[in-house]
Parts: sequence; structure tokens; C-alpha cells
Amino acid sequence: MISRNIISNGLMLFISLCSLKLSCSRGEDNYQVNKNILPTPFEITIYDSDYSMAFSRIYTLREDSIHIVFSGELVGEIDTVIFERELSKDERIEIMKFFTIFPLDKLEPKYIIDTVFDGDQKLFMFKIGTIEKRIQVSNYFQEDLASLIDLVNKFVPVDYRIKYNR
Repeated sequence: MISRNIISNGLMLFISLCSLKLSCSRGEDNYQVNKNILPTPFEITIYDSDYSMAFSRIYTLREDSIHIVFSGELVGEIDTVIFERELSKDERIEIMKFFTIFPLDKLEPKYIIDTVFDGDQKLFMFKIGTIEKRIQVSNYFQEDLASLIDLVNKFVPVDYRIKYNR
């Protein structure tokens, strides 16, 4: 005879998987490229450069972790990991839900205001399965990329949050 705990746990797992599938599939009709994101390993890298201070912070978000590297751009400086941690199950689910509606296929490769030569410089690199995309942002606010920055900022300490002027 099967114990009540096994049946109860199996039923809870089934309900959780069904609700995850339903909640994650809401945005699939809008963005063709996102239909295959959930089961695929991914890596999102954001280079947040401050040329006036001669350094960059490199944020890497994977399906199970996040880490930040400080990259000094002066002679003799070496890259240093300044923050890293594993993501919780709830955080992973939040990321999966986010990418079901993120319009990666609709984003342009460059968002640049040419009249400013310094200022806010960011580079977004996406590797999602076989999909690779690079987006350069220079002194330009792009709403979808801002939502990605907001997501990443949820997972890092306040001192390491990415600044992105609206």
C-alpha cells in the first residue's frame, strides 16, 4: 500500500509543475524566440562600464547563480570576483517567468546617442541555447533592458546594483 505522504508529495509536485507551466506560458504567444528558453541553460552578461573611473563591473546571470567581477582598466589591475551566490528555487522561477515575456528577438543591436562621448555605457550579451545576441547601450534608456537590470538588481546587494538612468 502506498503511504499518504508519497501520494500527497506526488500530488503537490504535480500541482506545482502544472502551475509553473501555466504561469510561464503566458507570454509565449508574443515572442517566438522565447518559446524554448525555459528548458535551456543560459548566460546573460552585462558589462557596466565607467570610463571616467577606469573600471567595469561584469554581471553574469546563469540559470542557477549570479556573480559580479570588478575589472580594473588600468595597467596592472586584475579582474576580481566581488560577489557571487547561488539563486534560490523561487529566484530561478522568477527568472524563468521573466524570460517568457522578455522580447529578446525584438531588441536592436545598438541603442546609442552619438552626441555624448562618455557617460552611461553598457553591453548586454545573451547566450540562450543556440541563440546569441549582443546589445550595446550608450547614454540611452531602453525600457526592456531596464526591466532586465531591475531583475538582476533584485539578486545583488545594494552597493553592487546597476545604475541605469531613466
